Amino acid sequence: MTAEFVLMGVPAFMLTLLHWLNRLHAPRRSELCRKAAHVALGLVCLPLPWLGLSVATVGLLALIGLGLLLLIRKQPHMRQSFGPALYGVRRVSLGELCFPVAVGLTYLLAQDDALRYCLPMLLLTLADPAAALVGKRYGRGNGKSLAGSLAFFVVALLCSIGALLLAGLPLAAVAGAAVGVSLAATLIERLAGWGLDNLLIPLGSQMVLLLVLAG
Repeated sequence: MTAEFVLMGVPAFMLTLLHWLNRLHAPRRSELCRKAAHVALGLVCLPLPWLGLSVATVGLLALIGLGLLLLIRKQPHMRQSFGPALYGVRRVSLGELCFPVAVGLTYLLAQDDALRYCLPMLLLTLADPAAALVGKRYGRGNGKSLAGSLAFFVVALLCSIGALLLAGLPLAAVAGAAVGVSLAATLIERLAGWGLDNLLIPLGSQMVLLLVLAG
């Protein structure tokens, strides 16, 4: 019953959220609307490890989400109804398509380890939007800014410290692991373009987390 609820509920939530953000949409709010959708969907996906869902179920959820987003991108009526919150920004981005793929792959590679899923997803859900919004407000030009990268690192560091402490890691190991993961994720966000950071941030930070914990 839980799997069926998630498979129906998360896509329905996504469409409802986009419809609501569409009503709020205005050119000056384009980035805010896009990142609000990003944060809300990320937070909805965070509890997946505690719902007892199989990798196949989460993979199916990711495919459903990807299919809906492709429809919104390509089908004019769907784009008019749900797309402005996603496509009001003036840049080419595949970020919304990368998001469900990131959820599915991160869950698969986590191998039932909640920390290995949730920490990378937290960085994607919270640190990435913080970088975009701070960079837009305080940065210069259209590229990624130092202010945005600093915001990403600070939020990533706080998320990493909190997640590692909740996972029961020794206090002595938390600081080094948190800094390592946060720096790597910040570098990925800084270098990745075309919205590919939505995929590379969770996968890259998951790999770095494995390395620092193994060391």
